[in-house]
Amino acid sequence: MQYDVIVVGAGSAGGVLATRLSEDPSRSVLLLEAGPDYPDFEHLPDDLKYSTTEVAFQKGAVHDWRYVGIATPEHEEPMLVPRAKVMGGCSAHNGPGPLFFRGTPADYDAWAAAGNPLWSYEQVLPYFKKLETDEDIGESNIDAAYHGSTGPIRVHRLKRDIWHPFTEAYYEAALVAGFPEHPDINHPQYTGISPRVENQVDGVRQSTALTYIHPNRHRLNFPIRANAHVTKIVFDGTRAIGVEVEIGGERFTVEGGEIVVCAGAVASPQLLILSGIGPADHLRSLALPVLHASPGVGQNMRDHCSVGVLLAVHDEVKLDPHGPRLNVTLRYSSEASGFRDDIISSPNNFASRVRVGGSALEGEGVSIGCGLYLAIGCGELKLTSADPHMPPHMDYRYLADPFDLKRMRDAVRRSIRLAQSPQFKKIVAGRIAPTDEDLASDQALDAWLLRNVRTAYHVSGTCKMGPASDPMAVVDQYGRVHGVDGLRVADASIMPDVIRANTNATCLMIGERVAALMR
Repeated sequence: MQYDVIVVGAGSAGGVLATRLSEDPSRSVLLLEAGPDYPDFEHLPDDLKYSTTEVAFQKGAVHDWRYVGIATPEHEEPMLVPRAKVMGGCSAHNGPGPLFFRGTPADYDAWAAAGNPLWSYEQVLPYFKKLETDEDIGESNIDAAYHGSTGPIRVHRLKRDIWHPFTEAYYEAALVAGFPEHPDINHPQYTGISPRVENQVDGVRQSTALTYIHPNRHRLNFPIRANAHVTKIVFDGTRAIGVEVEIGGERFTVEGGEIVVCAGAVASPQLLILSGIGPADHLRSLALPVLHASPGVGQNMRDHCSVGVLLAVHDEVKLDPHGPRLNVTLRYSSEASGFRDDIISSPNNFASRVRVGGSALEGEGVSIGCGLYLAIGCGELKLTSADPHMPPHMDYRYLADPFDLKRMRDAVRRSIRLAQSPQFKKIVAGRIAPTDEDLASDQALDAWLLRNVRTAYHVSGTCKMGPASDPMAVVDQYGRVHGVDGLRVADASIMPDVIRANTNATCLMIGERVAALMR
C-alpha cells in the first residue's frame, strides 16, 4: 500500500503535523514512531505521566534514546543528552518544569531575514495561537491578541500562592535589583521577571500524544505505528518514494507520495546522512553513496547551555522533590552584551537525588540556573557508523567563543549577587558552588564553567532552513530538502538559529506551520 504522506517521528512537531494533515479525509497519513505507544492516559507510565525528572532523564531511562555528547574538552565524562523515544517525543518528557515559552519576535524575524519570509513573527503568531488554549485569558493582564482559546494544548501561569518561599524571595530580589515585572512570559514585549507558563494539567504534561494524536487515532486515514524505527529513506533517482522501517526485528519498505522527517534535531540529520544526503566527505568516510551533497546536514548544531549556582538552605526550609520546582523566569540582557534578552535565569528547588549542573548535594538545596540563550558558537553532529542503531557523535563546543564565555561568567556573578540579597536571608544558608576559590578570578571562574556547563535540552539547527543560495541550508522555507524531491524536514533541526526560549512550543508551531504549507 502507498500512503499519500509518511511522517517519521511522532514528537513535538511530527505529532502535530501528522494530525493536522489527517484532517483531510482524502489524504492517507502514516505516522511512524520508534518508541512505544500508550493509547490512553491510564496506560502512561509514571515517568511520562508526572514530573519525575530523575526518572525520565537519568542514565538508562526507558523512554530515551540514551544519547551522550561532548560539552567541552574540560568535562570529565560525556554529557547525557535526553531525547524522548516514545509517542509524543520530547513533548512527553517531563523536565523540572514543563515550560511553554515562545521565542522573542526578533528570533522569528531573524529567520525571515535569513531568506525565510514565511517565518516572521507576524507569520507564525497565528499558529502559536492555534495550538493553545490559554486558560488565563482575561486574567492578570493577559492580552488575548497574542493567545489562543481553542487549541489542543492547555496552558496556564503558575499562581503565586503555590510558589516556594525561595521562588518568592528570588522574585522580590529581582524586582529590587531593578528588573521589570511582566505578567506574561509569551507577550512579544516580555523582558524581566515573570511567572512561568506551563502546559501541565493536574500534574500531567500535555504532550502531543495526549492532545493531538490520541483524540484523532480513530480516523481511518491516519494509521499509527509505534516501535517502528525508520532506518533509511528510499529514493527513485532523487525522488523520495518511501522509507525502510524496522519493526520487531524485521525490515520493511513502505511507499509514500511524500516523506516528512520529524525525528528531531539529532535523529533527522542522522537519517538524512544514512540516506545519502549530507556532507560529501562525511558520507564517503562512512562508505555511504552520495545522493546529494548537502554540507549543512549535522552542522550549525545550536543549543542553550546552562550552569547552576548551588545554594544550601537552612535546616527548617523544606523542599518537595515532587512539587513545582520552576515557578518564575528572569530574561535579561547580559551586562557584557549588546544582544537583547540573551540570558535566562530561574530559581530551582531540588532534592538530594537530583543532579544540577554536574553536582549532587547531601540533603536539600536550591539553585539559580544561568542559561546562555543566544550563543555565538555552535557544534556539530556526525555519524560514527553507517549502522542506524549507533548513536551519532555530538560535539557541542559550549563556550568555545570568548564572547559566550564572558557572558556566562557575568551571568553567574550576577546570580550570586542576587542570592546575597536580604530577601534570601531566611532561606539560603550558604553557597556550595561555585566556591570562593572558583570566583577568585575570571580565569578561575572560566575553568569552573568549562567543567560544569551542560545542555539545557534545546538542540536545534542541524538541518537549517534557508534559500538554495545558502550552501549550508538543508531545507527551504517550506521544509523541502534542497536537491531532492518528495522529502521534507519539520522539527527543531530546521531552525536557522535557536530561539531565546525553550523550544517545545516553537516545535509545535513548526508542526502547525508546515502542515498549513502542505495543504
